[in-house]
Amino acid sequence: MQKHRIELLRLFRPVREPEKPSGFTIALHARRGDYREWAGGKYYFSWDDYRGWIREARKRWVDRSPRILVFSDEIVPGEIRNEAGVEVTGGTAGQDLFRMAGCEVILGPPSSFSDWAAWYGGAGRLRLEEARQELKARGVVGGEAP
Repeated sequence: MQKHRIELLRLFRPVREPEKPSGFTIALHARRGDYREWAGGKYYFSWDDYRGWIREARKRWVDRSPRILVFSDEIVPGEIRNEAGVEVTGGTAGQDLFRMAGCEVILGPPSSFSDWAAWYGGAGRLRLEEARQELKARGVVGGEAP
């Protein structure tokens, strides 16, 4: 894929380029629906876990004043929506995919959706593989997250 990256990017370019999020943005992919049962629920994380990762991300990148965009297949609870610097997205799957691709860092459980967005946008990708996992180099796909 790297060898043919330019051609693949051209082929998959949307008809209308989505607006790139402004500032330093982190995509948090809170994928929960099918993960409740898939692989015995291994990657089904609680909203408290996601809230912890939001707070940790704000501390890790405090000097960049991160804006955190939450992408989910479920209704995001108020305690997440009310976190400082958090915006819950609400587009179609295609819109969310390209909006996620415009972020500098993508956090979330193993997912081809997040992986593709990171590859397409050249974002750092931190895989969340266990509850209360710290946000560090462990789990990075495609290079070190900024």
